[in-house]
Amino acid sequence: MGEAGGGSARVAVEVEVARGSAELVADRLFQLGATAVAEQAAGDGDRVVLVADLGPAGLDALAAEGRQVRPAEDDGAWQDAWREHARAHRCGRHLVVRPAWVLPSEPEPGDVEVVVEPGRAFGSGSHATTRLCLAAVERLVRPGDRVLDVGCGSGVLGVAAALLGAGEVDAVDVDPHAVEVTRRVAAANGVAHLVRASGTALDALDGTYDLVLANLLLPTIRELAGPLVSRTRPGGHLVVSGVLVDQADEARRSLAGTEAVASDGLDGWVALVLARSVGSPARGRGSRAEPHG
Repeated sequence: MGEAGGGSARVAVEVEVARGSAELVADRLFQLGATAVAEQAAGDGDRVVLVADLGPAGLDALAAEGRQVRPAEDDGAWQDAWREHARAHRCGRHLVVRPAWVLPSEPEPGDVEVVVEPGRAFGSGSHATTRLCLAAVERLVRPGDRVLDVGCGSGVLGVAAALLGAGEVDAVDVDPHAVEVTRRVAAANGVAHLVRASGTALDALDGTYDLVLANLLLPTIRELAGPLVSRTRPGGHLVVSGVLVDQADEARRSLAGTEAVASDGLDGWVALVLARSVGSPARGRGSRAEPHG
């Protein structure tokens, strides 16, 4: 999940914060375009150091907010440190997302397991926005549905939809690494024949979809609002999940031509489930989707 892409100007930085605010600050770093955030111990037991990769815009935003940052030693190892603490997550009633290196537990009757190996793409199943979106997928997808995952990251959302009965899934992302990871995850879960991962632009896709998934930050949701709505079939559902609680009303207003169906929250984030109004006109063409998970 993110609104900024990668690039040669990205640098690794450290931000020291109080332990109690670490999760909120980490979410803010993701908002500013970090592709990974690692938590490390600081000298004081009440404080931790967050390590993240940011581009110039993210660094400028932190400076404007008065946040002190310092360069981090970047051997790449910090980007995988989170794996030591990874675990399986139950999303909804029966959908379980398990990182490939975590041993499976005894399933409950009716469970559907998605095994993910995200590499450094967003979407291990642990972030609140991903979990909220997965719970919505479990409730909404119907056998044979046509599903679109915009900013697919690791492909976990589209793969889950396929395992739950979707007839075909288009998963799109501007990050070639995310497209590659999505293809691998789909193959590992036995649904490569149902999931098409690509960098295709939204306005180059064919037709409309029964379910559109957009785990994207608010600025990207606003930018892509028209194409997101127009790719949703009249009467179909659109789920947006990279929205903070205090941004929910703004996100809803930006998606003209839809009606709110449900709103679910977790850890300060909200997933909005919207239905495209029958007879609502298609809106303008849009740019390619930003990566998100």
